[in-house]
Amino acid sequence: MAMPSTGAWGPMDLLLVFAMWAVMMVAMMVPSATPMLLAFATISRSRRAQGRTFVPLWVFPRGLSVTLDGFQRRRHAGTVGIAQPSADFPHDDRHQPFAR
Repeated sequence: MAMPSTGAWGPMDLLLVFAMWAVMMVAMMVPSATPMLLAFATISRSRRAQGRTFVPLWVFPRGLSVTLDGFQRRRHAGTVGIAQPSADFPHDDRHQPFAR
């Protein structure tokens, strides 16, 4: 596996990072969110059986993924901004820890 380039990131780099993060998010968050999903499903099922208003089960994991996706995009945008070489310090490698 090749080391990532230290140059500016292109659209394909951003897409690959997003895909990697999305897979990691599912792998790490679904197991920890499962008890809450099951509780939400139970409550929603009982409300539907009683004829009361209810929220479909798909809304809960979708809301979680949208929230985490938004967080990741903001965090990544900040990381890309920090990783770009500074115009004031063209030889400063402090903002590129993997370039050394």
